[in-house]
Amino acid sequence: MMHNVYDQLPRVSVPALVIGAAEDKLIPVENSRTLASRIPGAESVTLEGVGHMATVEAAEAVNSAVQDFLKRHPLEKAR
Repeated sequence: MMHNVYDQLPRVSVPALVIGAAEDKLIPVENSRTLASRIPGAESVTLEGVGHMATVEAAEAVNSAVQDFLKRHPLEKAR
């Protein structure tokens, strides 16, 4: 809870994907939206009807979002 890099987020210079879960009670989806808005060019995905265990509750949607992102941003471009 003491880790705060909010002011450093605009310095991120590699492609970023932020995935949030609309029904997450532990980490509000608004945190994901804020994070994505602070990172230049970040892509944001919000999983509707999904809670904190998004990788379990919506594994296909999470995997699809990550795979699509990685196809658009191969490792060579991120270096």
